Amino acid sequence: MEKEKTLLIVDDDELACEELKNLLSDAVNEKITLAYNGAEARKAIESERLALALLDYKLPDTNGIELLKKIKARDVQTPVIIITGVGSIESGVEAMKEGAHDYILKPFQPEKIRALVKNLLDLQKLREENISLRQELGIKYSLDQPIGKSVKIRRIYDLLPELAQTEATILIRGESGTGKELLAKSIHYNSPRRDKPFIIADCTALNESLLQSELFGHEKGAFTGAIRKKTGRFEQADGGSIFLDEIGAFSPAAQHKLLRVLQEKTLERVGGENTIIVDVRVIVATNQNLEEMVKAGDFREDLYYRINVVSIELPPLRERKEDIPLLARYFLELFCRKNRKDIREIDNEVYRYLIDYEWPGNIRELENTIERAVVIARGNVIRSEDLPEVILKAKKEIPAGGNTLRENEKSLIIKVLTGKKYNISQTAKELGITRSTLYGKMKKLGIRGNS
Repeated sequence: MEKEKTLLIVDDDELACEELKNLLSDAVNEKITLAYNGAEARKAIESERLALALLDYKLPDTNGIELLKKIKARDVQTPVIIITGVGSIESGVEAMKEGAHDYILKPFQPEKIRALVKNLLDLQKLREENISLRQELGIKYSLDQPIGKSVKIRRIYDLLPELAQTEATILIRGESGTGKELLAKSIHYNSPRRDKPFIIADCTALNESLLQSELFGHEKGAFTGAIRKKTGRFEQADGGSIFLDEIGAFSPAAQHKLLRVLQEKTLERVGGENTIIVDVRVIVATNQNLEEMVKAGDFREDLYYRINVVSIELPPLRERKEDIPLLARYFLELFCRKNRKDIREIDNEVYRYLIDYEWPGNIRELENTIERAVVIARGNVIRSEDLPEVILKAKKEIPAGGNTLRENEKSLIIKVLTGKKYNISQTAKELGITRSTLYGKMKKLGIRGNS
């Protein structure tokens, strides 16, 4: 467990230390540590996690500047305030050059120093929260955790580390619900722009009158209802990335403006005359056939070639059924945490229903199915009665001469075993079952451990 943070006060005047402690104790949540000389201060600096330090400039065995240097050597982000009764321009300049946030002369106004300390601690907490959020996003969209392990998905994710480092415009194709937005986020959060904005624009949700305003902004009075200036999504994404979901919904006028942004990195707001420069990495997605739209004159050919620098095709879930157990297990863990449920496994019969279903809504439908099952499940196992009726009713009737359910199950197990080089533990984990269950199935289905 991480150690509690400390607010350090250093002053050889014990009364001054106590007064500062009393002044700040009800304004901060941190533990307050007092030191009356350099030796005590150095011990605290080395052993405590400092949230902030208030240092007297003149001490019997050292000075505040030397302590400031030690603090900054341990963590350059720790805020430090130097307090002195004998101030000079030179000492103030030296303190600021070494990284002090402020340099205050005694006697100081109590409320001023309370407000200063509180603001610095709040800023420090915000900085740490932002770092934590970026770390969480990096983990969530790590390229080491793809949304499947099928050959098609692995080929896509093998390309992404190099693509993420470039500025190339990327076109992601695929049916609705195949994970296009997730892929776009993975590209952004693994790119040099990861600390800048990632802005999403769902173009199908915007009619023509709103699309240009949302994307490019508008000036006050540009049209009826434009009562104030609006910053568009491209300006909001400046320095980062923008994800345009369903590029095929763009009108000819919007296509023209987008082409200019891609070519010249400039735009004008609706009703505006000033040219605005934007630095944005563009990722677009579609479930439409853009080539047919170009032939029909519904999509600009020059824009098509601009956005089709790198094209990625996400397969529908029905074409990558070997990923279903992995995805189901991932969503189970995700929604158990979210809903505070203790569900440890998915029944084998459920896996058979999931693998047999065609998933017209793709990964999004599978995600919703598992979330529903987690919410309504009564025990610690997801069972077939926890599945929606549409999946239970859609179970295929196998025609005469066709594959049986037993054969489908055998085929799936052999496929995963082969991919895992017949590692039983890894295969069982991939299928979401125990080792003993896998051994039982292999024996029942006549699958040998080395074939």
